[in-house]
Amino acid sequence: MPGDNFQKVNAGEKLVFPAPTYNAMIDAAIAHKKEMQSEFGGSRVPNTSPGIILVENDSGDDLDILSVVGLTVPQPTPTDNEEAFVFHPSLVADAPTLSNNVIYGILQEPIPDGELGKCLVSGFTVCKLKVIQDWHKYARIVDDETAYLESCPTGDAVIQWAAGTEGGDADYGLVAIKTGDKPVLWAKTTTRWYKAEGNGCYIEANPCDDKDGSNVDENNEVKIWLPRNGFDLDPNIEDEVIIPYMMTDSEANPEEGICIGDYLDGKIGVSFKMIVSTAADPSGWEEVTGADGRTVAFNSDPPVTGYNRHGVTENNHDNHTDTLTHGALGEPTLTISGSYRVPLRDQTYGPYEKSLADILSALGVSDDDIDKIACAIPVDSVVISNWDSQIPSHSLNLYHSDTSNWPPWYKVKLIIRKDNSQT
Repeated sequence: MPGDNFQKVNAGEKLVFPAPTYNAMIDAAIAHKKEMQSEFGGSRVPNTSPGIILVENDSGDDLDILSVVGLTVPQPTPTDNEEAFVFHPSLVADAPTLSNNVIYGILQEPIPDGELGKCLVSGFTVCKLKVIQDWHKYARIVDDETAYLESCPTGDAVIQWAAGTEGGDADYGLVAIKTGDKPVLWAKTTTRWYKAEGNGCYIEANPCDDKDGSNVDENNEVKIWLPRNGFDLDPNIEDEVIIPYMMTDSEANPEEGICIGDYLDGKIGVSFKMIVSTAADPSGWEEVTGADGRTVAFNSDPPVTGYNRHGVTENNHDNHTDTLTHGALGEPTLTISGSYRVPLRDQTYGPYEKSLADILSALGVSDDDIDKIACAIPVDSVVISNWDSQIPSHSLNLYHSDTSNWPPWYKVKLIIRKDNSQT
C-alpha cells in the first residue's frame, strides 16, 4: 500500500526496506536494548515510578487491590543485596499500626502473600474510605485494618471525594496522599513563653520525635506561636516541656510553627483557683498571701444554714438522767441451821439467789478461807436478811456529748495566676 511503511510482504516477494521502515526498526531495537540493560546489565537506571514503589506482602494473607498497608524495612537491604537494593528497591508491607507506621500506602494491584506488587505511597489514588464525620477533610490509617482508611480532622491524606456518608460503611473515595512534614510535630521548649499583645506570644524550642521527647534535635530551633485567638487568657508554658505544633513556615529562620496544644491558662493577676491545701502550686500559679488552710464545706442537701454543733456548745437541751439507788449501808444478818452439807458455791438461797460463798464474802470472809471451808457446814436452812444494805447507792446519768453538724469539708488554699513569661 503506497505510503504504508509497515506493509507486510508475501512469501517469494522481494524485500525492500523503505528508509522510514528501517529507521523504525532501529529505534525499536535500541529501545529494547535499553530495557534489557535496565533489567540485566550495562548502564542501569533504578526501576522506580513517582509515588509508586514495589512492596513485599508480609501480612500472612493475600491482599486485594486498594488494601491499606503499613511500610517498614527495605527488602532486600543493602547488606543483603546492594545491586538489587539500588535498582529494584522495595519495602516490606504489613497491616498498618498506629504506633509503628509513619508511612503507609495503597496497593495498586492484588498481591498474594509473600509476593511483590505495586503500592502508591504519595499522590492521587482511589481507596476505600469510611466517613466518620461529613465535615472531615483528611483521612488516616486504622489500627490493624487493611480494608479502608477513615476520615479525620487532620492528617496526611487529603480527601478529594467520598462516596460514603457519615456513620456508614466504607465505600470508594479519592484521596491525595501527601509527603514531607508530618501534620503534627513535637518540640521540647528551651525558654519560657514570651509575652506580647494579641496573638504575638511565642516560645522557642528544639524539634523532637514524639510526645515523650525522644531524640531532641538541639542543632535546630523552631519558633512556635502561642496565639490567644480572641480569648482574654494568657499562655502558660515553661521551659523543658514537650508541646505539639504544626509547621507554618519551614523557610523562615528559625522555622516557625503554631502550637496546637492546650496552652492558655487563666489571665495574669486576675484568675484565681482553689486547690487542696497540701497540694503544690501548679506551674504559672502562686498562693495568695494568707489564703492557705481555709475550710470549705459542701452541703449535699439544702438548706445551707443551721447549727454548727449539737449538744453542749449550742442547740443544747437537758440531759437525760436515770438514777439507780439501793438502801443505806448496814450489817447483813445470816442464820444457818440444819444437818447436811452442800457446796458453798453451788447452792443459792433466798430471794436474791446468793450462795453461801457470796454471803460469807459479804461478811468479810476471804476467798481463800471460803475455799477451805467449802462443803464443811451442815445446812438445813439459810435465812438472809438486810442483804440490800451491802449494795452502795449509785446513779446512772445519760447525757448528750458535743457532736458536729458540719457537712463534708475540705481544707483548701487560694492561688492566683502569676506572670511566668520570658523577659
